[in-house]
Amino acid sequence: MLLRKLETYGFKSFADKLNIEFGQGITAIVGPNGSGKSNITDAIRWVLGEQNIRNLRGAKSEDIIFSGSTSRRALGVAEVSLTLDNAEGLLPLDFREVIITRRIFRSGDSEYYINKTQCRLKDIHQLLADTGLGRDSMTVISQNKIDEVLNSKPDERRLIFEEAAGITRYKNRKKDALRKLEDTEQNLLRVADITAEIDAQLLPLAQSAEKTRRYNQIAAELTACQVTVLLQKLDKYQQFVNSATRQRETLSSAQLEVGGSLSLQEAAKERQAAELSVIEEHLQGSGAKINELVMALEKNHGQCCVLEERINQGNQAGLRIDTDISRLDRHLGEQRLKFGQLQQQLAEKQEQAQILQRKLSALTKADGRLAAEITVVQQKLEQLRTVFADDVQALAGQQNQQQAIARDIELGKQRQTVLEQEQSKLHNLQEQAQSGYDAVVAELAARQLEFDRLQQDKLILAAGKQQLEQESGQLRAKYTSLLQQQSEWQSRLKVLAGMQLEYEGFGRAIKSVLKTTHRWSHGICGAVAEILQVADPHVIAIETALGGAVQHIITEEADTAKQAIRFLKQNNLGRATFLPLGNIMPFRPREAELSAARAEGALGLAAQLVSVDVKYQKVVDFLLGRTVVAVDVDAAQRIARKYSFAVRIVTLEGELLNIGGSLSGGSNSRREASFLSRTGELEALRGQLNAINAELTTCKENIEKLDQAACQLDRQLLANNETRQQVEIRRAELTAHRDKFSQELSRLQQTLGEVSAQSCDCKRELVQLTAKLEQVKSLVAALEIRDTSQKEAGVNLQQRLLELTADRTVKSNALTDARIETETLRRNILLLEQSRQEQDQLLAGLAAQLAQLAAEKEAVAAQIATAAGELECLRQEKAGVSAAKLELEARRDRHYTDKLTKLAELQSSDKAIKELRRKHNEVQARLHEAELLQTKYSYEVTTCREILEQHYSLTVEQALALKRVEAEQELTKKIAVLEAEIAQLGPVNPNAVEEYDRLRERQQFLQRQYDDLVSAKESLTTIISDIDQSMSRQFGAAFRQINTYFGDIFTRLFGGGQARLQLGDPEHLLESGVEIIVQPPGKKLQNLILLSGGERALTVIALLFAFLTYRPAPFSVVDEIDAPLDEANLARFSSFLRDYSRKTQFIVVTHRKGTMEAADVLHGVTIEEAGVSRIISVKLED
Repeated sequence: MLLRKLETYGFKSFADKLNIEFGQGITAIVGPNGSGKSNITDAIRWVLGEQNIRNLRGAKSEDIIFSGSTSRRALGVAEVSLTLDNAEGLLPLDFREVIITRRIFRSGDSEYYINKTQCRLKDIHQLLADTGLGRDSMTVISQNKIDEVLNSKPDERRLIFEEAAGITRYKNRKKDALRKLEDTEQNLLRVADITAEIDAQLLPLAQSAEKTRRYNQIAAELTACQVTVLLQKLDKYQQFVNSATRQRETLSSAQLEVGGSLSLQEAAKERQAAELSVIEEHLQGSGAKINELVMALEKNHGQCCVLEERINQGNQAGLRIDTDISRLDRHLGEQRLKFGQLQQQLAEKQEQAQILQRKLSALTKADGRLAAEITVVQQKLEQLRTVFADDVQALAGQQNQQQAIARDIELGKQRQTVLEQEQSKLHNLQEQAQSGYDAVVAELAARQLEFDRLQQDKLILAAGKQQLEQESGQLRAKYTSLLQQQSEWQSRLKVLAGMQLEYEGFGRAIKSVLKTTHRWSHGICGAVAEILQVADPHVIAIETALGGAVQHIITEEADTAKQAIRFLKQNNLGRATFLPLGNIMPFRPREAELSAARAEGALGLAAQLVSVDVKYQKVVDFLLGRTVVAVDVDAAQRIARKYSFAVRIVTLEGELLNIGGSLSGGSNSRREASFLSRTGELEALRGQLNAINAELTTCKENIEKLDQAACQLDRQLLANNETRQQVEIRRAELTAHRDKFSQELSRLQQTLGEVSAQSCDCKRELVQLTAKLEQVKSLVAALEIRDTSQKEAGVNLQQRLLELTADRTVKSNALTDARIETETLRRNILLLEQSRQEQDQLLAGLAAQLAQLAAEKEAVAAQIATAAGELECLRQEKAGVSAAKLELEARRDRHYTDKLTKLAELQSSDKAIKELRRKHNEVQARLHEAELLQTKYSYEVTTCREILEQHYSLTVEQALALKRVEAEQELTKKIAVLEAEIAQLGPVNPNAVEEYDRLRERQQFLQRQYDDLVSAKESLTTIISDIDQSMSRQFGAAFRQINTYFGDIFTRLFGGGQARLQLGDPEHLLESGVEIIVQPPGKKLQNLILLSGGERALTVIALLFAFLTYRPAPFSVVDEIDAPLDEANLARFSSFLRDYSRKTQFIVVTHRKGTMEAADVLHGVTIEEAGVSRIISVKLED
């Protein structure tokens, strides 16, 4: 199975979607620091199920999502997909390629996919479990893994071997089993405590249950009598209900009769009201129509006024139009006269313009001739100026060159002097630098010797410190174990003390009396178990002999006992036995009992085996003075048989032989349930705690001594490091000085050669400059003569140009005046033409206005005629509307008369209805009284039924079955007797029977639970033993195989030597640390810590590849583990990696050229954009 492709998006620095393809052999990931190479390793580790973000170089889950850069926003999701080649069917999926995808959102939500089907992380772990890519595989080997092995102690290093051996899951199973075992033991303790408490509660609860049963019998008879009385009341009230019902029915008939008459009269009233409503509707309709006609008349009047106003305005508009026509005729004549005058002025101006145009043409031709002649003279003068400027420039150049050459000759002489002085100075500096270089080389050799000595001292101190750390570690482990034991015993002591204070195992009545704070409580001396001091071997015998008497309460006086009994009765707390010291009279042992106590196998009387205050001795004699304690049951049988079973005997194991021969025995309950046992255990625990505290003090003092010695070594190591650092700094300074002096000597030698060469060049340049100066002087003299002749020719041409320019100026002024006059005349002509056009437009506009006014006059006359016709129509319409209005007003008066008649009829109907309602109300009141009586007696009936149902939980039929035949007076007397009997019973717990049954059932259930827990404890113990055996067997086989692989790989990587793994304690495989012993070529056998940095790294690489050989993985990611290696070790590592890649695919993150040369494919990681990684791939051909 090969890793084919890695696809990422938004993972750390890979902001864009990234595809990396992998082939067989070695694929190298290269790039500068910070470019994101290791992010590829983190991506592979993460998609394979890594849950610890710190292993991915992050603090929280969102740290692996691209967080943005200066030019990009942060992303909200990161996704990585891994494509695996499943052609061999190693994965249990029917696909040739399997794609595992993991996605995380910034909210913290995660998603997992297998071939784009969503799944759980657990499914991915199960898929990869047996493929070599599981959580404890060597899929990723990084620098952190090497540092972990290098910096770990032997005990810590063992964990890495356990992961490689595959026993981590066994350890987790064992841990779970131990936790379950501890829980089981705690459950056993709790079940036993609860059982003891239940046993103490069963006896008083049984008595309470019997009392409750008697109470239930009396209460049943009392209920029958009370129910009979209630049934008699029910019959009486039912008769009253029937009588009230008959009266209500009679009154209801009368109410219906009166109500019918009332309804008829109200119907007649409603009919009259309807007729009145019709009349009012007619009145309203007539009024509405009259209002409409009034509004029509008003509208007609308004329209007539509008038309009359329109005719008046038309007449006024006609007058205005006539006035405007007269005014426009006069204005039109004036404008036509003005138009003729403008035509005459325009003709005169056009003739003047033709004369000025001929004059302007003659002046223009004369100006052209003068301009041409001036141009010819200017061209000649310009050519002369150009030649003159070139000659002047050449002359100035030669003069400047002459001055420059003279200046260069002077500077050359000065430079020659400076170079000679520089040569002398450089010779002196060269001698000083040589002497300084010799002194620095001598001091550097001395410092190297001092550094080697300090390095040797450091190795000795480090070995001593390691020895102290090992001893300190052992003492600290012992100290921790003692602290744990102390904590367990203190917890046990606290629990037992709490149980003693709470009188755990005592009955409720006993606890209540012993804990009470009543005034009489000062007379309570305590329970019998509290006053006794019993040796541990005799505890069971004394407890058995005492039996229930162990909870008897001792009081000073009998009155205290009476008050305590009264307290128990009042609070219904149960029963207790009291032993007043003033009343107790112990019996003297009989002769047979004294003889039995001295017989073989007997330990004596029970009273002699306990210690007690003198004050309570007679209580002990009373309870234990006639009981013999025997060694065992056989001895007890012999003694009892000898004295004809007339002696009470108890054995050390708790068997009891009673007088008469009966024998009691069996298993004992837990000792924690016994007050006497707890008292002995408390004393033992206190003694053990004192001993362990003393041992802790000694251990702590030894640890402090070792810490002081370690601190002393640390100070020496620190001083050694400081001295070595100072020497190293001085060596670096001397090396820098040596290099500086060497560079200075080289520089001085080079500078001296350069200065000599420059001096020779300077002399040669001086000779060349002198010859060149003579040539320049002769050339300057020739140029000066030519310059004089050119100046004279230029003066003549300048004079001719001035004359021509003056003549042309006169001609130009005359031409300009003519042009101005012509332009002024042209503008006047344009203004006259514009005025003529405007006058023409004005005449046309006046003619149009006259035509428009004539049309308006005709339109106004037509509007006046139309308005006069409409006004006549409106006047005729107004006459018709007025006649209709008069007719409607007459009809409205007739309807009003009818309305008054109907109102009189309605008043008569109201009087009749009022009388009928009075009669109806009287009948209804009597009916209401009858209904109240019926309701009252019905309520009494209902109350009786509810009492039966709610108080007695009986229906009427069930109550009839309980009914007695006695009279009500006899039943009342019987009820009083039964209530008295119930009062004599006192307080009764109604749930006592159920509580007793439930508690008995719970006792049996707990006993079954106790038996199950014991079986589970035994099963867990067996499982833990089996797990230990399996782990030892598997770890031993794996260790031997890994040791063999490690030796072979070490020899290949180092080119010789040997290495082996060694267990610190072979007898205890599951606890032993692992030491790494190596012997590089040409060196002696030594521990890993004594090797150089590169040798240590290469040794750990050999060990990690041994793990990989033992548990092969289809592919492995190697992240910069070759960084500490020199070139020789790197070459061997690269060769080994190349050979190993035949059976395992490698993805290598590296900076080293040797590793790159061994790769088949190179993927370069670079940052083209700030904070965003890119991939560049190269496939290397063989």
